[in-house]
Amino acid sequence: MNDEKRDQCAERLKALADAKRLAIVQFLQDGEKTAREIDEHLKSRASDHLIVLRYAGIVQRERRGMWTYYSLRPEVVVQSDCLNLGCCQIQFS
Repeated sequence: MNDEKRDQCAERLKALADAKRLAIVQFLQDGEKTAREIDEHLKSRASDHLIVLRYAGIVQRERRGMWTYYSLRPEVVVQSDCLNLGCCQIQFS
C-alpha cells in the first residue's frame, strides 16, 4: 500500500470512529436516503456527520429539487454485514 492509499484509509477510519457516523453508514447499506430520513433515523441533525463522511470519501450526495440524497460511494462495498473500504474491512455484528 503506497503512502496516498494509506493516508486515504486512515481518513476513512477516522471518519468511522464515531458511533453516529457508523450508524449512518449502516443505515445507508440499504440504499440512498434523504438527509431528512437520516436525521429521523439518528433522532438528531446529521449534517456535520455527513460532511465528515463525504470528505472522507465514504458517502456521496446528490441534490434533486429541494431534497438532498446520500448514498455510499461505489468503491465502498457492502457485503452482508461487512463494509469494504478498499484498504480494510469492517465487520458489523
